[in-house]
Amino acid sequence: MADRTYGVLANGVVVGFIAIVPFLNKGSARRPVEEPFWAAVGVFGVVFALTISLLAVKNLMPMNVDLLFDLTFLLPIVLGIVTYAVLKTMQEGYMYNLNRRYYRLRPPR
Repeated sequence: MADRTYGVLANGVVVGFIAIVPFLNKGSARRPVEEPFWAAVGVFGVVFALTISLLAVKNLMPMNVDLLFDLTFLLPIVLGIVTYAVLKTMQEGYMYNLNRRYYRLRPPR
């Protein structure tokens, strides 16, 4: 099979994974700061879909192919970890605690 075929198949897997993620999380969180893990999984999926698309058309990219291949699999992991860390540190605050109390008193319907 050609590289284009692998790119299309990989995108189908990634887009399918991104589409399933909201159904896996059954929590009542409404904002990413309330569930940083699931937000990080979403960022990982979106960045991976973008980078795997760029890898599929590597002949059009003005980059070294080895660097592009490394970025395809390392950049999503790094950005997912950074997203998780940033959202986890944002939980330490007055507004986060206030919102948590509000949604405990009035759960979403």
